[in-house]
Amino acid sequence: MNENKLNRKEIKEFVKLIGRTMSGPKKETSVGYGHGQFRIIYYLSQNKKAHPNELAEFLHVGTGRIGNVLKELEETNIIKRITDIDDRRKTTVILTDKGKAFAKKRLDEAITIVNKIIGEFGHDEFMNYIEKTNKLMDFIEKIESEEVDKCSKSIKI
Repeated sequence: MNENKLNRKEIKEFVKLIGRTMSGPKKETSVGYGHGQFRIIYYLSQNKKAHPNELAEFLHVGTGRIGNVLKELEETNIIKRITDIDDRRKTTVILTDKGKAFAKKRLDEAITIVNKIIGEFGHDEFMNYIEKTNKLMDFIEKIESEEVDKCSKSIKI
């Protein structure tokens, strides 16, 4: 493999990292979709379908926020929500053809940008950055989780 090219797994790691390091789901992207909306589109493009609770977990937000974001994406014909016929409380979310085309276009653009970054810094340095940043984010999340646990115990939730 060319040292200046990422494989699909490495690209997924990079996109995941960028999602973890950007500041929340309300950040606007250059294409008019919020950061959270774009991450949902990306998640669905990689997983084909999901339940709203999976998406909430992926974005680290509540299910109420996910419901609002899904409504916006459905209104623009990017996603479709399918209600389970046996249990109307269950919903599956999928990308529409328009959503799939949008996701492919944005992934292609991301690959172009990543390849430019790798051209500047080299594959090894780029992957080292991803590894170190993921390690840092994991550590920060661990600390935050420990602090929440401590607070919960001190006020007996």
